Amino acid sequence: MAVYPTSKVHRISRRRLSRGQYPPIAPLALALTAAAETITFTSTVPLVVSGIVPVTLSAGGPVLSQAIVSPYTFTQTYTSSVAAATYSLAPNAPNVRSAQGGVTAGESGTF
Repeated sequence: MAVYPTSKVHRISRRRLSRGQYPPIAPLALALTAAAETITFTSTVPLVVSGIVPVTLSAGGPVLSQAIVSPYTFTQTYTSSVAAATYSLAPNAPNVRSAQGGVTAGESGTF
């Protein structure tokens, strides 16, 4: 009886990650815009916000409120104007994450 070469029956999936590997998660980039006493945070991926997001401002008082507008946007309202202020958001802010678990990238600039 002749034995012919056949294809391997139990193939390993080439699309599967091997043991100890995880899919890469990109850092979360936020775009900040200001108008009067309100700062709007916008992202391209859905956000998970748990508490007040710490933003360092050169002007403006303490945070009055924070509201989630949509899965991609939330706002913070301050006691005084933040329209011409400089801002800084620390990297890896503990209160905001992407839906996949990505952390924030550092952001800074002027409104």
